[in-house]
Amino acid sequence: MELINNFEQEVKDQFLNTFIYDLTFSNPQMVNSNKEFCDILINFFGDYLLIQCKECNIEDEERLTKNTVFDGLNQLRATVNRTKRKQVQVRVFNEIQGEKVYNFADLKKIYPILVVNKRVPFISYNYLREKSPQLNKLDFIPIIMDIE
Repeated sequence: MELINNFEQEVKDQFLNTFIYDLTFSNPQMVNSNKEFCDILINFFGDYLLIQCKECNIEDEERLTKNTVFDGLNQLRATVNRTKRKQVQVRVFNEIQGEKVYNFADLKKIYPILVVNKRVPFISYNYLREKSPQLNKLDFIPIIMDIE
């Protein structure tokens, strides 16, 4: 279950500099469908970081926005909605805790995070909402960051 690409591993390593290894899980799977829930899940005592990693080789800012940022935000929206409604059980695994299932019963707060591999100088949530009206339907403000 711990299949992870190089970019996701780089992002996970960055978060491991802050969070404890046994609270950090790569590629958690939804129990009912075995589909990926998000790329990295961190459960910090009921505060959940839902991290979606998007790797892109596009240099054009407009296409980067459409193809990478919006796609990642749409994935985060689905993940956040499932989590808030507690409609999902997620299977996670790491070497310390082994395999376990979260149902988000201890949910206190959700931190949706989108990480892209390109420096994105325009990352302003208001800018993104202007470019894509469907983002107005988001009931959260995502944290968008880059690693370059």
